[in-house]
Amino acid sequence: MLFLAVTLGFFVENQREHYVEHQREYKYAQLLYNDLKTDTARLRSVRTLKLLKAGKLDSLKSILSSPDIQKQSARAYYYTLFINFNPRFLTQDVTMQQLRSSGSFRYFKNIELYNTISRYYKLCDAYIDRDAEMKDKTVYPDKLISTLFDTRILIDYFTIQPNNWNYLQVPKGNPSLLTTDKQMLNQYYLFIGNLKWINGLSLIYLDNIEKSANNLMGLLKKEYNIE
Repeated sequence: MLFLAVTLGFFVENQREHYVEHQREYKYAQLLYNDLKTDTARLRSVRTLKLLKAGKLDSLKSILSSPDIQKQSARAYYYTLFINFNPRFLTQDVTMQQLRSSGSFRYFKNIELYNTISRYYKLCDAYIDRDAEMKDKTVYPDKLISTLFDTRILIDYFTIQPNNWNYLQVPKGNPSLLTTDKQMLNQYYLFIGNLKWINGLSLIYLDNIEKSANNLMGLLKKEYNIE
């Protein structure tokens, strides 16, 4: 009888531990899912802004290639206002950090799910690292800009607002460029071309991250019946 009681007690305690672990697993799955919802919303917002920036850069390249650039100089000023915009995506990884630091990642027994979670956050980390590496290549070329443009006009038309995209305007009166020196314009065109390339590569990364996030959300919903 004593043996039976001990065995039964062990079985009950074991079941209780399994129940507690399952509850924790579900809690972390729900928290992860909520983080991913935040990530996908951020991804869509950043992607939209980067697509808008791509359009502005294309327009600026077209003007810089124009033989009558001074006739379109006001728009050259206008599009130049956008080159410093660099919307960034940072993942909401609070839950993932908790899982890593506490060793709670072990609660996810589904190998496919476990691997998909790992791949998603590795992809996010790779994007953020790459974004940091590209930072020096997107630095506003102050000397070049001040050679080509009247910086007082640029400063006057650049205002800090909740959404600068909606507030920036084409300068009135078609202010002229300070120079149309071919070498200066060529250097500026190269800088804009590099920005366009970096921005385009970033969009590819963001598309892959969004696909990975949606895939992971689908697995979490299926595994844990998350609504």
